[in-house]
Amino acid sequence: MKPRDLYSEAQKSILFYLLYFGLSGLVFFVTMNYVLERTLFARVKQAMSGMNAIETKKDLSIRIKESGRDEITRLVQSFNHMMNSLEQAQNELQFQAEHDDLTGLANRKGFFTRLEKTIRQCEKHHERFALLFIDLDRFKWINDTMGHPTGDLLLMEAANRLKICLQEGDFLSRLGGDEFCIISLSAGHSGQTEHLVERIRKALDVPFQLEDYHTTISASIGISLYPEHGTDSQSLLLHADTAMLAVKENGKNNYSWYSEAFEQSRMRRMRIEQYLKDAVAHGEMGLLYQPKWDLAERRMAGVEALLRWTHPQLGVVPPNEFIPVAEASGIINDIGEWIVRTACRQFAEWQSGSGGTSLIVAVNISGVQSLRPGFVGRIRRIFEEEQVNPRHFELEVTESFAIEKFEKVIDVFAELRSLGFQISIDDFGAGYSSLKYLSRLPVQCLKIDKTLVDHLGEHVRSQVIVSTLIEMSHRLGISVVAEGVEQPEQLHKLQMYGCDQIQGYLFSEPVPADRVIDLLALDAFAEL
Repeated sequence: MKPRDLYSEAQKSILFYLLYFGLSGLVFFVTMNYVLERTLFARVKQAMSGMNAIETKKDLSIRIKESGRDEITRLVQSFNHMMNSLEQAQNELQFQAEHDDLTGLANRKGFFTRLEKTIRQCEKHHERFALLFIDLDRFKWINDTMGHPTGDLLLMEAANRLKICLQEGDFLSRLGGDEFCIISLSAGHSGQTEHLVERIRKALDVPFQLEDYHTTISASIGISLYPEHGTDSQSLLLHADTAMLAVKENGKNNYSWYSEAFEQSRMRRMRIEQYLKDAVAHGEMGLLYQPKWDLAERRMAGVEALLRWTHPQLGVVPPNEFIPVAEASGIINDIGEWIVRTACRQFAEWQSGSGGTSLIVAVNISGVQSLRPGFVGRIRRIFEEEQVNPRHFELEVTESFAIEKFEKVIDVFAELRSLGFQISIDDFGAGYSSLKYLSRLPVQCLKIDKTLVDHLGEHVRSQVIVSTLIEMSHRLGISVVAEGVEQPEQLHKLQMYGCDQIQGYLFSEPVPADRVIDLLALDAFAEL
């Protein structure tokens, strides 16, 4: 064969083998790709798809399907095990986030989650449910006097008793402190709700044995009804809370349904608080003075400064309406100091105008104000700045506050006495009337409450109580003032019992400052 022919044949052979090996490689690549796609790549894609689904849906309960027994399967198994741990941790965190550590009940967050779910269900099926807002009476006192561990025991026991009162479908939660809420599908009607309330009250009425302490509590319960009192969670809770506060204000240990009147009262309270902040600065506050008459000397011995507020829009606002708001909001501190300073200036004016006066000016001191740090120092500074001797002033604190905060106020009273002030217990007989505390308090005057004086003319028991109080006070070296004397029969009885002073409409209503000096020369007993 010629060289040229040999070369040509060689080229053909090379091309053939090149084509053969190229086609073989292509077939091998396609085959391997197919095999890998159906085995390895598909499983990797499946794993990646599961991971992406977890990330997209934020759902830790999703798992990757396991297949085979190779390294990829073991990797998938390890990943699923990790997801199990993460899901368990997430569930524990979710439970902790929505439950109270102390009682195990749902907390505020868990409560709202359940309440909103209940609202959606009842809206869909046109059903009703009741929301009960429960506040434990006297819990703060127990917590403060017996200690926080004892308070915690009380909360746990109260939670257990509330659980027993529930019916199927009811949901109990602890919003915080001593506040509990019940979402009751079974109490969608007034009769059923009242049965639930009675079960709760009976359960809490049983005395609590808390380690070394034996105590009793009650509950104030406010009720709102879906959809009558609200169709969203915030409205229903607010209205149940408003009804509960109304119970608190009317003696506690009871229950009340929400009413539009409560909302009006709440709005008025908010307006009062808003306007109170600027009442002194705007000159809306003023003092009237009610005379106190000495029965033995038949003359005016002093006056009690009484706060009055007239607002341009609200008109005349009674003290028993705005004073609690001022105390709750802390505004009473500024108002109280204004009262003391104003009374000091008025006393100085009376002294300069009459050439000196022996009047004793009584000023009511809020319990909230007296426990504020630095209270005694601020009172001392006011009298120093106004150049008035404290011995001409009597500071009155209500009996209920003096007894309830006994350990705290006794030191404050002692400091005030050391400055020269006289201390008086106001409204004695309207609240605690605990004589053991009276013997320890550094007080010089006791004011018998009007409720004891009202029936003095005809009720023998009132006569015995009042006469005994006067005799007992005198034996303790304490003078006695009778409040609210309005009838001659009351006056005659008090004179017979040896009461030191009286005040009331029988002699004079509260008067402006410019009339006080005129009353000094008045013989109020002439016509009696």
